[in-house]
Amino acid sequence: MRYIALVDMNAYFASCMQQAFRNLRCKPVGVSRKPLDKTIIASASYEAKEFGIKNGMATWVAKEMCPKLIIVPGDPWMFAYSSSRIYGILKEFSPLVEVFSIDEAWVDITQVSQQIGSPVKTAYAIKQRIKKELGPFYRCSIGIASTKTMSKIAAEKKKPDGLIWIKDEEFPYWLNRLEVDAACGIAGATKEKLNSMGIKTLAELGKLICPGSGLPLE
Repeated sequence: MRYIALVDMNAYFASCMQQAFRNLRCKPVGVSRKPLDKTIIASASYEAKEFGIKNGMATWVAKEMCPKLIIVPGDPWMFAYSSSRIYGILKEFSPLVEVFSIDEAWVDITQVSQQIGSPVKTAYAIKQRIKKELGPFYRCSIGIASTKTMSKIAAEKKKPDGLIWIKDEEFPYWLNRLEVDAACGIAGATKEKLNSMGIKTLAELGKLICPGSGLPLE
C-alpha cells in the first residue's frame, strides 16, 4: 500500500503574519499589497473568514464587511523562507516531496509510516513538527490517500488543521458524492461544459478519463 500525503498550509500568508506579529494574533487579518485600499485580499485569516471575507475580494469590500479587519502588506521574503523550512521538514520524513505551490506539497510517507506505525501517526508527527519549529499559528490540513488526486481532495475537505485519510475502498463513496470542481483545475466554464455533457460527479469524470475504472488519475 502506498501512502501519499498532501500537506496544505492553512491561510498561509495570514498565518505567517500572525505568527510573526503578536498584535495580529486571533484577530481578523487580511494580507494584501500596497496601496492597501486599492487591491485585493491575497490571504484572509480564519478570524476574517468568519465575517465572510474571501481570498481575491477587494480590500474596500472586505473592510465594509468587517470594519475591524486589519489589512497588512505581505512579506514575500518571510513567506518564501517559511515555505523552505516547511519543505525541509517534510524532506526529513521522506525524500519524495513534490512541491505544488508555496504552501502545498505532496510527500510519499509510505516508508516512514511503516516505521512510525500508521500514515495517520505520521501526519500528526508532521503537524507537530511544523508547529514546534515555526510556531503554533502554522496550521496545516493533511489529506492521505494512495493517489495524489485523492490526497488533495481529502486535504480540502477539512480546514483548518484537519486530517483525513481516504482509503482505497472508500474511493467510490467520495467519487460519487463530490462534484467535478472538487478536482484541481476544474471550475467555471469547464465545470459548466462537463455538466452539459452529463458529467457532474468525479466518478463520472473518472469513467470519461479512465473507462472502466471510475478512479481519478495520479
